[in-house]
Amino acid sequence: MSNNTSEKHRKPTSAEAYFCVILVFGLVVGAMVLGVAVQATMLLASIVAVIFAIRLGYTWPELEKAIADKLGQLAPTVCILWLIGMFLGAILFSGTLPLLVVYGFKMISPKFLYVSALLVCSVLSIMTGSSWTSVSTGGIACMTICQMLGANNAIMAAAVISGAIFGDKISPMSETTNLAPACVGNTLWSHIHAQLYTTVPAYVLAIIFYTVLGLRSGGITEIPESATEIVSQLGEIYNLTPILLIPVILLLILAVLQKPTIPSLLVSGVTAMLLGVFTQGDKFTLAASTNAAIKGFTVASIAPEGMEILPNVSYLLNRGGMIAMANVVMICYTGFALTAILIRCGILDKAVEPLMNFANTRVKAVFTAEIAIFVVHAIAGISYLSSVFVGSAWKKCYVKNKCGLPALSRTLEDVGTTVSCLFPWGQSGAFYMATLGVSIYGANGFFKYLTLSYLCPLIALLLAVFNIGMFNLTDEQQAEEMKKIEEEEGMQKSLAELDA
Repeated sequence: MSNNTSEKHRKPTSAEAYFCVILVFGLVVGAMVLGVAVQATMLLASIVAVIFAIRLGYTWPELEKAIADKLGQLAPTVCILWLIGMFLGAILFSGTLPLLVVYGFKMISPKFLYVSALLVCSVLSIMTGSSWTSVSTGGIACMTICQMLGANNAIMAAAVISGAIFGDKISPMSETTNLAPACVGNTLWSHIHAQLYTTVPAYVLAIIFYTVLGLRSGGITEIPESATEIVSQLGEIYNLTPILLIPVILLLILAVLQKPTIPSLLVSGVTAMLLGVFTQGDKFTLAASTNAAIKGFTVASIAPEGMEILPNVSYLLNRGGMIAMANVVMICYTGFALTAILIRCGILDKAVEPLMNFANTRVKAVFTAEIAIFVVHAIAGISYLSSVFVGSAWKKCYVKNKCGLPALSRTLEDVGTTVSCLFPWGQSGAFYMATLGVSIYGANGFFKYLTLSYLCPLIALLLAVFNIGMFNLTDEQQAEEMKKIEEEEGMQKSLAELDA
């Protein structure tokens, strides 16, 4: 019975694979142009993939099992995403994040304006795990000061984004930092360790670059008093004391000790909620803290009566909560489901076969992966999909060339996370333009000042050339990893019979 079922399966031809992939991505691009939600486009693309899979002889129960197995790998990441939302809502409620913003203001030196913005946004992004939060808090503050001082908005925007990207790449709370190893199959900490090889050198060069640009600008000596309006209002809303730093200090200590991410976020988030209740005003109740953690924080719920909230303060504070992560979770689920179908019926493997045949060396493996990530990202406009697709498709290629999986998950972020800001039609590019008020391209665009976006992929290639930080596999490790990949793809007969 199982043999008959297996015989009904056939491998896709090159024409079928190319047509399916082009049609799927065509649907994604077309839907995005029409303003259709990414989650809906992924579901539509999954329907198309199912039709092709059925044409190849696969049944729905087989595809359903492949999807379930793939989504099972995502469970820890989803839990982390929910808790990131909870933690962000909690530190907004307690006043921890507003305190960090106030300290960020004090850290900005007019003489070293651009590099100060880089450092401030790096710290905020590491603390929150979100480049968007960093840009919409410290980034807005930095842009406000930049405009008041008459400095270069494009350079400032690039410094803000570079700092935000740096934190987003290495923070254990970042969704992209958690998603990349989940797509490949290695651990969070091995992924962060691998990223240090490319991110730290790129960051050092960025510090030098923005320092030189700041020194060359000249004429900036002090911050106008009007630039402190945000800080003043935050001080009126919250009781900002150093004790509010306990949640982030606790989280950093747990991270350094390499404790599990989920309990670390949970403990730190609950600590922030209790701090808000016991250190802030009467409106900071236990019910308000749970609402902030679950539904998201709103400044109107705790602001003094009659206070006119500044627009930038509202934009800074009205965010967070577990519900706010639902969109990212749905994108991950729908993207993983689509990838599971394409992998199970061999379409994705056949489509990338020419690149796989070309990528017969360590350097070619990294180079082709970088190209694939960039292309998928350019088409889809979101880094999650490039991580999902390329993470699955290039796994075998890296292992064949004896490159460890941390090297692959690093590549996913060296390109995927860093180039998000280069696509105006993508979510991140559109967000940065709208938030910072600076275009990506053109004479006044920030693209030419982005350091990490160009340096990380380049350094990754250089590491491959000189075989540094590639986590090389032994023959035994290579055989073991290859066996795991074949089992995951459903290429072994025993798995095919089990599915039948």
